[in-house]
Amino acid sequence: MELIDGVPLEEHLNNLKDKNEQFAEDRIWKILMQMVLALRYLHKEKGILHRDLAPKNIMLGENDKVTITDFGLAKQKRSDCSKMTSVVGTIVYWCPEIVQNQPYGEKADVWALGCILYQMCMLKPPFYSDNMLSLVTKVSLHVFMVTKMFLVFHMLWPVTITCHLVNVYVKPKEEGFEIYS
Repeated sequence: MELIDGVPLEEHLNNLKDKNEQFAEDRIWKILMQMVLALRYLHKEKGILHRDLAPKNIMLGENDKVTITDFGLAKQKRSDCSKMTSVVGTIVYWCPEIVQNQPYGEKADVWALGCILYQMCMLKPPFYSDNMLSLVTKVSLHVFMVTKMFLVFHMLWPVTITCHLVNVYVKPKEEGFEIYS
């Protein structure tokens, strides 16, 4: 095991939130591109699903060098291409398939990446509730808020939505827009 220099993305997010600041869009793109390439490597080259991709498991080193950590829940993809069914990971980053107890694959990591991207823009996860049933419903129905602040990142929000949805519906709300499928 090697020591990894850096600070978890979660800490960066909490610090920015405490200071009422935002990530710069170019910084988000830099981090996002590294995470996409890392996931591609894990999925295509190594045949591994991380299954717990969350800000606490992404280290940002010098010059925002991304290192994905904590492979304790990772699984080698099955040679018969069957999907996984175990319920693992950090709940607010679960994809609908996990929430609905359906088989899942690589797209579960892509979903989590979309949640992390949203959180880097908004400084809060897209799906959150103090009530577990409410959280599961929001994830299952793909219901999350897009506020005016999120629209500042005009090139990033379509990427986030693409990670989560096939058909997008927008419902105006007082504090922004509610996106669902």
